[in-house]
Amino acid sequence: MAFIIVELKSRTPLLELRVLGSIDFSAGIIVQWVAQFGLYGALFLLPQFLQQARGFGAFDTGLTLLPQAIASGLIMPIAGILFDKIGVRWLVVCGLTLVSGALYQYSHVDLTTESKDVILPLIMCGAGMGMMMMPMNTHLLNKAPRHLVNRVTSLTNSMQQVITSLAVSTLVTILSSRATARGIEMKEAAAASGAAANTSPEALKQASQMVLTKGFDDTFHIMMFVAIGGALLGLLLRKGRKSEQESSSAKVHSEIMHG
Repeated sequence: MAFIIVELKSRTPLLELRVLGSIDFSAGIIVQWVAQFGLYGALFLLPQFLQQARGFGAFDTGLTLLPQAIASGLIMPIAGILFDKIGVRWLVVCGLTLVSGALYQYSHVDLTTESKDVILPLIMCGAGMGMMMMPMNTHLLNKAPRHLVNRVTSLTNSMQQVITSLAVSTLVTILSSRATARGIEMKEAAAASGAAANTSPEALKQASQMVLTKGFDDTFHIMMFVAIGGALLGLLLRKGRKSEQESSSAKVHSEIMHG
């Protein structure tokens, strides 16, 4: 609270919080935070699942994730062209819809999941990321007050770091709690059925991997709803200022010519 007060009173603040006085900018940055949170559910969790539950090595995991990077790189230039034509709203909505679809498919992974099984959701996640991230940043610059636009990048970058850290810590917490809950359910089910516990090292390892996989499934499912929420919030975004600026410039030019 003290930091906010000091920043608002300073002529040259470390973070220009006055820019949040713009309703369009504030709405945009909230959507960006929710989108980033949901996106990290896909970007951060899947490599963890592949290495921890499926036993992939670092190289194999990176190779498996390659379609995601390729899809993102291919979609980014197209998203830039579409942003100039239709604005940011439908790019964010479509992008987060793709991410939520990818998370839904991730929520069905199990101990038999192979690299080929996640190619489609990886492409969907990469395409969704490429479709919305750069247009969202451009939208925030367009919506910032003109006299504060040179201070926007430092604010958005610093807040993105905070949201990223918060997303990772929250995801780890959710994953741990869901894996613990699944482990308790499995023990209770075994006790209720009267099945004899198999305490061999191989059986214990398989049970541990199964519990962890169920925890990943639940966490992916939760993140899917976060991404859907971000897509719904994206409907509140309004088109960028480009058309307004162009119409204003045309009006001034017309007045000069006819003056």
